[in-house]
Amino acid sequence: MNKLQRMSAIAGLGLAVCALVGCGGGGGDPAVDGSTPPPPGGGTGGAVNPGLSGSIYLAPVGSLDYLRVDAASGVVAPLARASSNKYGMIMSPDGSRYAQFVHDSVVGQENSEFMTLEVYDTASKALITKLEFDGFANNFKFSPDNRFLAAIRYPDRVSEIDLTESGLAILDLADPANLKTVVNFSRTFKNAVSAYDWLPGNQFVYLRADRAIVKGSALVAGGNETVTGTADVPADLFLSRFINASPDGSQLLLSFFWIDGTTQSDIWITAADGSGSQRYSTGKYSSGASWSPDGKYIVVVNDAGAFSQGGASTAYCRRWYASSSGRNLSETSAEARPVKYIQNGNAVEIPCRDGAGYPN
Repeated sequence: MNKLQRMSAIAGLGLAVCALVGCGGGGGDPAVDGSTPPPPGGGTGGAVNPGLSGSIYLAPVGSLDYLRVDAASGVVAPLARASSNKYGMIMSPDGSRYAQFVHDSVVGQENSEFMTLEVYDTASKALITKLEFDGFANNFKFSPDNRFLAAIRYPDRVSEIDLTESGLAILDLADPANLKTVVNFSRTFKNAVSAYDWLPGNQFVYLRADRAIVKGSALVAGGNETVTGTADVPADLFLSRFINASPDGSQLLLSFFWIDGTTQSDIWITAADGSGSQRYSTGKYSSGASWSPDGKYIVVVNDAGAFSQGGASTAYCRRWYASSSGRNLSETSAEARPVKYIQNGNAVEIPCRDGAGYPN
């Protein structure tokens, strides 16, 4: 009996996911519309990131520590520490729980036959629950109320990943002693899950490889999924494996890429059903983005090193934010500001290559 079978009596976690496909159809490059820039520098109460709210969870490169950065003031506080540098970590939106996960050591890290997932209480560091499952998983995310933990899983070892054999699974943590898999999608080819995010009320949305936008509920056995629309991918662009929902669930951030000598990518805003694509960033190397918890701002990462640059990569990387009502913006736009935190009493830019999560 393998490890997943042994653990299935406890959790039965059958995660899954992804395929990078999708192109064509509709869209266009909308004109710049009026946007409200962040308040002037300094802000109220000494804010280093005027207008931002909530928490940024930071995993500095080369450190085992996981930090909480107050998004407005930039004040840093330690939250948790990974067991070793082999562990990945993810915080719940309110910081009260965290999960750490590691690949087995049978075939070596990053080439796993199975993974171990552990969930802890942040304040006491007490272990809440633990399980093992076959294959490899990533993109772990707690639901807004911490009750559920979702992930995308590849069923094979990392070295054998087939992006067409992937899906989404959601684990109910309400009773840690009796974990339940409430959603277990197993998709192949055009129906593979490319990316997902949480919506209000423990609902979720995911992006399929065929560009379909699918909505479901973790509160309903099986997820009660419904196709709500199709991503409006502008002509000559391709769909990336990325989605981020606004806090009220009314809009989505998607990433479209194109090839012009090198791979380039920007962030676009759509309606909840994927329609009406409007370009948000124009930096050409936008590798990720997230809404602020109140939906007023969007934080974008422009990381040229995430893309192949003629066989090499560049060190250029910036994390910036601007009003969510803006369009056609970049890190050099007048409306944009770098994301900062306090180090040694000074406000400095958060290192772009540090792992950072900005849950809403």
